[in-house]
Amino acid sequence: MSCIAARKIEIFGIWETAIEGLEIMDAILEVNHLYKTYRGRQALKDVTLSFEKERIYGLIGQNGAGKTTLMRMIAGLTFPDSGSLTLFGKKDTKSVEQARKKVGFLIENPALYSGLSAQQNLKIQQMLKGYDDKNERVKLLQRVNLTQGEHKKVRDFSLGMKQRLGIALALVGHPDLLVLDEPINGLDPEGIVDVRNLLKELMDEGTTILLSSHILSELMNVVTDFVFMDHGEVIEQDDRESLMLKLKKRFCLRTSNDEKALLVLSGQYVGLSYKRTGDALLLEEQEGMSISRITKILDDEGIVIQEIREESMQLDEYFLSRTGRRCG
Repeated sequence: MSCIAARKIEIFGIWETAIEGLEIMDAILEVNHLYKTYRGRQALKDVTLSFEKERIYGLIGQNGAGKTTLMRMIAGLTFPDSGSLTLFGKKDTKSVEQARKKVGFLIENPALYSGLSAQQNLKIQQMLKGYDDKNERVKLLQRVNLTQGEHKKVRDFSLGMKQRLGIALALVGHPDLLVLDEPINGLDPEGIVDVRNLLKELMDEGTTILLSSHILSELMNVVTDFVFMDHGEVIEQDDRESLMLKLKKRFCLRTSNDEKALLVLSGQYVGLSYKRTGDALLLEEQEGMSISRITKILDDEGIVIQEIREESMQLDEYFLSRTGRRCG
C-alpha cells in the first residue's frame, strides 16, 4: 500500500494542507459570486458553486429560489450583474460562448417547431451545431423512447412526448454537460423511470448533469450531489453520503395505547422528540433506540404494538427544516 503524505503549501499567504498522491479533479463548471436582480428582486445572491465531472447535481428549492435563473445564466440566456462563470476552463466571454457547444440544455419549456416532426426538429438542432447525422437522430429517439412518434407533427404531441423530444434535443452532439430544468415534467410513471435510467446511463458514459425537479423523491433516486437554494442563495451543498447521514432516522409506531406508550418511552429516552401523523407516532431516533428495544419496553408494560417500522426523514422535510419553513 502506498503512503499518502501530507505537506504544507502556501497559497496567497494562507497555509493549506495538500494531500500528495491524490488526484484533484478539475471542475468542468464553476460559478463565482453571482448576483442578479430583476425589478428590485434579488434572484441570485453571492452564488458560488463547483461542478465536477461525471456527477449528477440536483438543484432543490421552491419557486423563486433562483434555480432557473442560475441555469439560464449557464446557458447564456441571461447575464449576472456581477460575478463570473468558468466553463471547461474557459473564463472570457467569447471562450465561454464557444464552450457552450459542449453543453446540452433543456430549460423551462422545450423550444420546438410545432409544424415539424421529431426527426426534423433534431435535424435543425444538428445543423445549428454545424452537422447533419441521421444515425444520431435515430439513436436519440430510441434513447428517449420516441420512435413511434418520430414522423408525427410536434403540434400533435402530448406533453410527455414534447418533454421526451426536448431531452433528445439537449443530447444532440453528445454534450459533456447536460443542464435540465424539470426534465420529468408531464411524464407518466413509465416515462419518469425511462428518464431516471437514461440519466444514470449518461453519467456512466462520462456526462455531468445538472437538473432540477419539484419531485424530490425522484431526485433521491438519481442525484449524487444536492444543492439547496432559497431566495437566491445557496444554503447547503452535500453529496449523497453526507446528506443521508443528516436525514434523521425515526420510528413510526402505532399501539393499543399511544399515550401510555409515550409516557413509558419518555422514561427510557430523556428528551424524546415525537410528532403525531394520522393515527401513528413518529419518534425521532436516539442513541440505543431500535425496533427490538422499543418492542421489549412496550411489551413489558403490556402495550400491544400494532405497527412499528424504521424510516428516514424525507428530502422535502429536510429542506423545509433548513429554510425554517413548516410542511403544510
